[in-house]
Parts: sequence; C-alpha cells; structure tokens
Amino acid sequence: MSQSVSGNWNADLLEQNYARWKQDTDSVTPEWKSFFEGFELGLTQSEELAEGVRAAVPEDAALERRTDSLVYNYRTLGHTIAHLDPLSSAAPENPLLSLKSIGFTESDLERTVSTKYFRDGQPMLLREMIAELRGIRREGDKVVIGALARHAEVADSDAVKAAIPALARLAGTIGDVQVRNRGTIGGSVANNDPAADYPAAVLGLGATVVTSKRRIAADDFFQGMFATALEPGELLVGIEFPVLEKAGYAKMKNPASRYVMAGVFVSRGPGGVRVAVNGAGPCVFRQAAMEKALAANWSPDAVAGIAQPADGLNSDIHGSAEYRAHLVTVMAKRAVADAG
Repeated sequence: MSQSVSGNWNADLLEQNYARWKQDTDSVTPEWKSFFEGFELGLTQSEELAEGVRAAVPEDAALERRTDSLVYNYRTLGHTIAHLDPLSSAAPENPLLSLKSIGFTESDLERTVSTKYFRDGQPMLLREMIAELRGIRREGDKVVIGALARHAEVADSDAVKAAIPALARLAGTIGDVQVRNRGTIGGSVANNDPAADYPAAVLGLGATVVTSKRRIAADDFFQGMFATALEPGELLVGIEFPVLEKAGYAKMKNPASRYVMAGVFVSRGPGGVRVAVNGAGPCVFRQAAMEKALAANWSPDAVAGIAQPADGLNSDIHGSAEYRAHLVTVMAKRAVADAG
C-alpha cells in the first residue's frame, strides 16, 4: 500500500512531488494526485491572475474551472459563515465564498454552468446550483436535503417536520446550538463517525446518498468506522430520504460530549421495517431480529425481549460493550414509541 500524503508531510518532498505533478499528473501516487487536485481547486486567485487566466483559457473552460472552485470552497469552508452570535443580526462573511473572489459576477448567477463535482456535469443555472447545495425540499415521496444544509436548518425545516418529523427531531438533538449551526448533514454522513446521529437516519430510512458521480443506497454506503463508499475526489452532494408511514428515533447521549452512546432509528414503509443502530458499534448497522419482530407486531413490546449481542460493540471509559448492548434494546423500545 502506498504511503499517505500526511505520512510524507515535509516541505522538500511536497515541492518535489508538486513539481512532478505539474509536469505529468500521473507521475505521482494517487494520494498525492488527489491532494494536488484539491489544493489547486481550492486556490483563490487574485484579480490580476484571474484576468490572466481568462485571457489565456477559452471562456467555457474558465467558467467550468470557476464553478469547480465554487463548489469545492463551499464544501470545505461553508461552515465558516454560520450565524452563531445571538447578538448579531448578520452572519459572518468569508471572502473565499464570495462570487467575486472566484471570478464570478452577480450576472453570472443566471448563466448555465456545469462541474464534474455536481450532478455528474449536468448543466444548470449557477443560482440553482448554489441553492441546491444548501436547499431542503419535498419532491413527491421523498425529501431531498443538500449536503451543505446545517443541522439547525434541517431541524427547523417545514418540509422535513411535515414529511419526516423523526428526522427533524433527530437534527434538533445533535450536539449543542453552536454545533447545529455549523455542522452540515453532508459532512456528518461523509465522515461516518460511529457516534453520529445522521447515519442512523440514512440507514434507518433507507435513504439514497447522491454524490458528484453516482447514487448510493444507504445499505451500501456505510462500510466501517469512518469509512464509506466514497472514492477519492468524490463529493457528497445531497441525500434523498423516502417519506414512510412511520419513523422514530431514540438515543442515550454522553452528557459531556453529547455524542451517541447507543441510538436506534426505526421505520416502517412499503419496503418493510428497518432498524438502524448507531453509537453502539464501530459503524451504524441494522438489527435484523428487531426488524423481523416489528414486521409482525409494531409495538415497543415486540423488541423488549430481544437482546443485542455485545460481541464487536464499542467498549471504552464511557460504557462497556455489554452496557451498550443493553442500551440498544432500551432505545429500540423508545424509538418505536416515538414513531407511534
């Protein structure tokens, strides 16, 4: 296995590899190649340099390059403009997220653009692209949430509260006020922290993760601790949640960090019953025995006698594997009661 970029982090090696990559992009390892592509994509050019690029590069190519930079900057820096100060009437600004810094003007919002980092290069208005990255909307039998939607926005969304109340309640319990106004659903799902809330909802509802390249079913997305099906250079764009008959969520959270010790998200819909467990193991997982029991009898009593095996569950200073196994059954009962 080739070494990672972080493992080779020194100035001389960085400059050497960068020079090689500039001459031939395939002359470095895939890790370095991905790093340099991201580095250049995130660079904000000065007006003088931007003018030079526009003069040297065909307009269509320059427009696509600027669109790539806009999407990348929002994905990596969008949290910096969160409105956290209750005494201020305006959210902070970040120059790197302004249209001007990337080479756009207000009139460009009505131009048709495309980027490999969004909807597989599908042409659309720049204004619509920005709105979709942050938007939350109902589309028929599903709720579509853009990757840049913050937890507080999901919790307060009328569309989410009306269609999937359990998802809105879940978002409203993440961390604290500061976390909910900075963290995004895309960042949480792509990170796949074992103690995060959203993975339970994605798996528990059977959602579809939409990336810059493809659509990934929830059952195929989460692959291990901090591991997902995302490939190098692939960006999470949004998540499509089906609107089902019933859904509920319950968790036991660490009183200090508010991370999940054990949580359970349940749902019932045309595709059957789903029970997703988060916090207890190294990765969110489905509880098949509880799903079978709830399919026959949708009630808290149906899962009350089902014990979650402790083998393979997390065990640390906050709680043993056996304790977390016990919590799974308790939270499952509460989640079903929450769903009604």
